[in-house]
This record gives sequence, structure tokens and C-alpha cells, in this order.
Amino acid sequence: MNTEVDAILRIEELVVHFGRREERIAVINGINLNLKKGRVLGLVGESGCGKSVTSLAIMGLLSPDDSEVEGKIIFDGQELTCLSQEKMGQIRGNSIAMVFQEPMTSLNPVFTIGYQIGEVLSLHQGITGEENRQHCIELLRSVNIPDSERIYQYYPHKLSGGMRQRVMIAMAMACRPKLIIADEPTTALDVTIQAQILDLFKELGEKQGTSMIFISHDLGVIAEIADDVAVMYAGHIMEECTAVELYDNPLHPYTYGLMNARRGSSDQGKTRLYSIPGIVPSPYDVVPGCPFAPRCTRAREVCKCEIPALREVKPGHKVRCWEVENHTATFD
Repeated sequence: MNTEVDAILRIEELVVHFGRREERIAVINGINLNLKKGRVLGLVGESGCGKSVTSLAIMGLLSPDDSEVEGKIIFDGQELTCLSQEKMGQIRGNSIAMVFQEPMTSLNPVFTIGYQIGEVLSLHQGITGEENRQHCIELLRSVNIPDSERIYQYYPHKLSGGMRQRVMIAMAMACRPKLIIADEPTTALDVTIQAQILDLFKELGEKQGTSMIFISHDLGVIAEIADDVAVMYAGHIMEECTAVELYDNPLHPYTYGLMNARRGSSDQGKTRLYSIPGIVPSPYDVVPGCPFAPRCTRAREVCKCEIPALREVKPGHKVRCWEVENHTATFD
């Protein structure tokens, strides 16, 4: 099967620097990703790993004044990094849409819900007047918002966090985009609402065949929605495979640590819950070897000197780790 033909999005050797000239620091270090049409790619890792920066680079929302993007971002056969801001503006919100973590800061408090959804339709689809209003109400209904005609006239502050997030999803789906990027859209919600929002994403994806990048630090959330998973750490992809394979056979020590933290596993039978020792390194703290080595209990001397390549250890399963041998996990 030709992965280039099947891919709606291909990222090739993406590097993102912040700062200027000699002060520049790399926050994304040459990542490669493929998202196939109609599938959901989960991008997972702790805060500060580069997940959101990757999404902003795809959307063309990084300021050229204090950042530099290298590599290729190819969406539906079109290279995005060489497009003007005007042409990116025609794609952003139309062919590619984004749902952010906190809807209250994404929605404008001085405009009604109807006005803000309607603006997307008028800008990208040329739909105005009563037809625009009816489209907006139908979009609100499609994300299971009751009494949509009344909510259409509301201001954002009158809605709960879960309802505001539904509005953001409706806005993202307004132009039936080919790709949706959801950047931790359930983090600020309680568990019940979180489950409802995940179900809504799955339902919309199945009905419209929309491809999706779903960003989260929570492997439990990723398990619910993703087909494929890329584990990110310090601007690198550390492990990549299908979601089923990742949960059945995690190979990287970092992935295994995330799994244990999610399960609430205790440390060798003690009452204290498991956590990965240390913190995600700052981009200013450049380590010569594997970026996870300072936190890894299985690090060897080579890990501290040389960063391993992301290699395929079994069909469809890639890992960046010196410790992984014989295509099997040995982490107990």
C-alpha cells in the first residue's frame, strides 16, 4: 500500500526553532509523521514535549518574527510551509480546523455563539443571511446542544465548559474539514463531560470520515479515540505504532512510565503511586545522548553519549531506544 497516496498529512524532518540567530533553541527536532485518511493519530506526552508547537506549525500559527520552521508539512498533496499567510488563511478553518484546550479563551466574549460560527461559514463558504443562521443552528444540533435556536443567541459566558467545547467542535466542523487538530480538548472538563466529548469526536469522525490529530498527555484518553499513536518527548518521537500495539506491547521506557502513571501503579508494592522520576528537560538544556536518559532507570553509557535513531523493530512499530532488543519489551 502506498503510504504517500493514503496520507492526508505528511510531516518530514520538521524542526522548529524559537529565538533569533545565536539565541535560537530547537523545540522540535526533526520529527516525521504520517496521518492516513480517515484515521485518528494520538500525539501523547507530558507538558513541554512539543505537542502543541507541532500543531501550531501545521496550522501556520507560529510567528515568523521569533520562530523558524524547517522541513516539510504536506497536507492533501500541498506543501504548507511555503504558502503565504493569505493562502494559509484560506486553508485554516476551512480544510484544516483546530479545537483548543480552553474554549473560553478561544471564543470571543463580546460576540454571540451564532455570530462566531456564522463568521466561519460566511468567510470560507460565502453563506450569509437566513441560510447562514439555519446552518449554524444545525451545526449546534449536530454536536448535541439542546435548544439550539436559543443557544445560538447566547454569549459564551452563559454556557458551561462542556457546552463551550461543543460550540468549538461545531465551529471546527462548519466547513467539513479534511483534518481536525484537537489540542487537549477535554483537559479542563470533568470525567463525565470528557467522555461525552470523546464520544462526540468519534461520532463525527465516523460520520464524516474526518482525519484527526488528537493531542493529550493522558494515555487513557488516547486509548479511547486514537487508531495510531506517536509518543513525544523533548521534541522527539520516541515510539510510534497502532494504539492496540502500544497498549499491548509498549517498548520505550518512557511509554512504559506513562502507562504506569496512568494505571496508578504503586512502586514495588509500596503505597506511594508511581511517577516518572525527574522532569521534562528545558529546550535550553541540550543533552548529547537520548533526551530521556537522565530520567531512565535503564540508561546505559551509550544512552548518555548518542541519541538512537527511530527504528522499526517490528512491522509498523518504531522505537527510539538503545535498550530495545529482540523486538520484545523487557520492562517489568
